[in-house]
Order: sequence, then structure tokens, then C-alpha cells
Amino acid sequence: MTDQIQKEVAEEKPAEDQQPKSRDVTPRDESQTQETPSEEQSIPNKPTNPPLAPDNSRGEWVGSGPQAATQITASDKEGQEISGASNPQPQKPTATQTANESQPQNTTPTTTTNQTTQTQETPNTPTPQTATAQSIAQESRQQFKRNVAFKLRIGSINAAQQIMDADRLAHVTSPLLPEKTIIRANVIANITDKYIQEGEKQFGSITLDDATGQIKAKVFGDDIKLFQEFNQGDTVLCIGLLRTWNNELYLTPEILKKKDPQFLLIRKLEAEKMEPKTLDTDTKNNLKNQVVELIKQAEENEGIDIDQIIMKTNQSPEHINQEIKLLLEDGQIYEPRPGRLRYLG
Repeated sequence: MTDQIQKEVAEEKPAEDQQPKSRDVTPRDESQTQETPSEEQSIPNKPTNPPLAPDNSRGEWVGSGPQAATQITASDKEGQEISGASNPQPQKPTATQTANESQPQNTTPTTTTNQTTQTQETPNTPTPQTATAQSIAQESRQQFKRNVAFKLRIGSINAAQQIMDADRLAHVTSPLLPEKTIIRANVIANITDKYIQEGEKQFGSITLDDATGQIKAKVFGDDIKLFQEFNQGDTVLCIGLLRTWNNELYLTPEILKKKDPQFLLIRKLEAEKMEPKTLDTDTKNNLKNQVVELIKQAEENEGIDIDQIIMKTNQSPEHINQEIKLLLEDGQIYEPRPGRLRYLG
């Protein structure tokens, strides 16, 4: 009995030893799953490391210390590389770049100062090109200055003296305007004849008559259109240049307008006012003798100027110039230089 009891006891002991072991294993596994802290949970329990701060860009916990290194896993690094390739983050400036940006740039003020200095000096020192341009402009104005168109009757134009320059007419001088050089004329007259030539050599002419004489106005080429509106019998105002060809004096019209026939009378009155008043024979003889005496007295000074003769006589300059012209034609006096007279005897 005793042996049997011991056997039963010996058989029951291993069973009891195994049951507690199985009981111990089960709670031990549960405690391992519950109590085994992960690396992330064990980090806050370490008082030596500083607290972590969230990164606003990725929502991760970053900081200094080992927990920051353990926080970013291999998968996170791959994600960062992918996100960095798609959305590149701005690089932080280096210390050298920061120092260069912090230094003030003085290039702009220096350039502005130089420009200001140049603008202040420019008005005080004009360049020679500006002076040359001004002189050229003044010369061109003098060269292209339009001559005066004198109001004349056709008879006065035909009686004028023609001054030639080689084969070209330079100007004419009229007894009505002895001191003027006439290059352009202003005439009012009737059209008595009109001629137009078509074809390759286009030519047109009209004959003007104001009861004192006749003169032709001629155009060439496309200028014949100027005569299309005018016909024989029209009264016109013609302003143009005086030209000559084969000893014929004619006008090259610049302006041609129709006028009322009464303008012929107005032009006649204007011409009469321009004509010098005639002197009686005694007055003319006295004036002639007076001019000759003044020229003789000036022989000691090698002649006298025409302006001095006009100042010392009481007659009009027109009459004095007429008498001087007659004395020159007669050979009693001569003109050594323009405006200077001497006695010849």
C-alpha cells in the first residue's frame, strides 16, 4: 500500500509540476506582449533626452539624440527621397552667401552720381557736333530763302535790264525799282492764248496781257495740269520765276489763280503809285548840276558815296538815282566800286 501510494504520488507530482509551468507560460507570454515596450514607447521614459518637437512639413518627431535617429526608419528615408525629388526643398544659404547679401551694394548710387554729373556738365560744354548742325541749318535757310515777288506790270518787266550769269538769267533790274534785284514777279493780266502739247514731251504755255505788254507763262511735264482750269479770256494772278530762252523772257508759274477783271485797275493804280513823279526841266537841270558839283568837290577824297549825295540834296532818292544813271551813261562820272562815284570830266 505504501509503495502504491508513493507511485501515485510520484505520478501526480509531474502532473502538478507541469500544470504550474503551463500556467506560468501563459501569463508570461501575455506580459511579454503587454509589457515589452517598443523603441518609440521606451524613449519618453528616458529623462536624459530632451523632448521631441513635431516637424511641420512631414508630421514626424525630430530632435537631437538617439531617439531622432531611431524615429526615421528606412521607409521614411525612402519617402523623403521621393518627396524631395518631386518637391525640392529650398536650400539654406551658406555663411558665405549670407555675408555677401548682408554687404551693401554701392554700384547703383555710384552710377547715379556719375549720370548726374554728366547731365550737369553737358549744358555747359556743347559738343562740336551740335554747333555744326546749327551752322548747317542756318546755311540751308539762307540758301533756300524765297525771293520777294515784286508787283509789276508786264511793260516794266519787258523794259527791265537782264543780268546774266553765264547762260542763265540771274535777275532783272527795273527803273521802278532801281535798287532791287528782281527774280520773281507778281502779275495780273488776261489770258489771250493757250497752248497744250500732249505726248512724250508735255508742254504748255499761256500768253498774258495787261495792256502794257505781253509775256508768256510756260510749264513742262506733269505741270501742264496747272493750266487745265484756265481758258482764253480769264483774268489771272500769276506769281512765278523769271526765265529766259532764246532771248525770250518768260515766267515759270508757281501760283496761278482766277481773279475778277477789276483787279486789273487795282494793279494799274498800284503801279502808278510806284512810279517816281516827273520833274520839270528846270528842276531836273538844277538837280543834275548839284550832283555834279558834289562829285567834283569830293575828288580830293577820291570820290563820294551815293548815300552822301542823297543826304545833301533835297530831292527824292528815285530822282537822284535817275540823274546819276544818266551821268554814268553820258560818261561825265564813273563808278570805281559799287556805291562810290568819281568825276571824269
